[in-house]
Amino acid sequence: MAKEGEAAMFDMGEIDLIFGDKNLTVKYPNRTQNIYDVATTGGNSLVLQKGNQTIRVVHNVLAYLKHTTATGLSTFGPGKDAPDSFKSGMSSTTALSLTMWKCNSWGGKGTCDFTNNTAPTEAPLALPEVSDKCNEYGDCHSCIAASAVDVDCGWCLGGTLSYEGIGKTPYKCGGFAAGKPYNFTCPADFRTTDCKGYSCDWSSKKCSMSDDGQFPDAESCHDACSKEVTHAKCNADTKKCDSCKEGEPNCNTAAFCAATCGKPHAKCDPGTGKCASCDPATDKDCTQTQVACDQECAVLPLSKCDRTTGKCSPCDKSAPGCVPAAACDNTCTIGPAPSELYKCSWNTTVPKCVQDKEGTLNKTQCAQSCEVVPFGKCDFGNNTCVKCNNTSDKDCIQTLDYCKSAQKQGRCKAQELSGLFRMIEVNPSYEKGEFDVLFKDGKMYM
Repeated sequence: MAKEGEAAMFDMGEIDLIFGDKNLTVKYPNRTQNIYDVATTGGNSLVLQKGNQTIRVVHNVLAYLKHTTATGLSTFGPGKDAPDSFKSGMSSTTALSLTMWKCNSWGGKGTCDFTNNTAPTEAPLALPEVSDKCNEYGDCHSCIAASAVDVDCGWCLGGTLSYEGIGKTPYKCGGFAAGKPYNFTCPADFRTTDCKGYSCDWSSKKCSMSDDGQFPDAESCHDACSKEVTHAKCNADTKKCDSCKEGEPNCNTAAFCAATCGKPHAKCDPGTGKCASCDPATDKDCTQTQVACDQECAVLPLSKCDRTTGKCSPCDKSAPGCVPAAACDNTCTIGPAPSELYKCSWNTTVPKCVQDKEGTLNKTQCAQSCEVVPFGKCDFGNNTCVKCNNTSDKDCIQTLDYCKSAQKQGRCKAQELSGLFRMIEVNPSYEKGEFDVLFKDGKMYM
């Protein structure tokens, strides 16, 4: 959080904001999270909705950086209008303001990755201090068939284990030795010989007997199955919706799951304007149902401008100068004859104007634009711009005009760091967490 104020206004730690198609998942430093429905109201405003709570937020892009884009969010809280801008929110004593960074999609693999591999949980559960080898089994059949050094394993059907002196844990499989009391309790049905029980079909909200049950009896299954399911994810094997918790991988709204799970999927080939069948279980780009794809997928008509008539005519997509028909109609005008058209050839050491019937410039226009663009960089010691060679100098990445503009804005001066900064890492192998850096009296304190 970027807002400076009373200590109670923010906790030390990093916050992840994951924007989906229509929702926002906020993951907090203590590994808890909230999921909001998101609606845009136009411009730079968002409306977050969770239950009866409505939060209006203003967002502004703060900077386009080398590997990331920095954006500011600010809100006055539930039920109140958003600040006019992030800047006004930061100036207020009552707004909550956050600065966030997103990896640039054009940065390339290995330049930035904010992916958090920590499994989300609604609340942190205590883990046994004494290792229980049976905890590693994640399904009933594997659990009851396993044993480890005079210890047999059993499955807590319909609940999770609570260990003595520890409390509730996320584990369902626990170990026990013959003749010794269990050091855990199971609030439901502890199974050691079979996994039969009742399972809920979350799509139809009906319970049935199963060899791999979710609930020990019909009553507990019915109680859970009859409740309104707000979130579900598609089971790739059964092609049915299974109930899930907010924030779990691939967990979406129940309505979205019902509309897409088990339906034929396809993806658009923009070259042909036709949809091809695909499997979302094996193809990450397979996100549309066949119906949705058929409705949206189309080939745009292409045209090419005839400069002698100022009119467009249909063309093949592989032909030079072929553009969408609407764009051609809006820009096509009578111009120089093909013999008088030029284009700049960049295939030589020095750019050169050459005649080309597909060119778009006359000879004068080409001569004015077809030249080597000078590059420059800041001389921070003298607050000036100096010419440089962009092919041999790794620091020479801007044009000379850009450098001169930056120099006028005072960005070619040697800058000194002073004061307190809050930082996060952005390298691919970063560890989640914030840290503070104080620059004072020529020293850096971390």
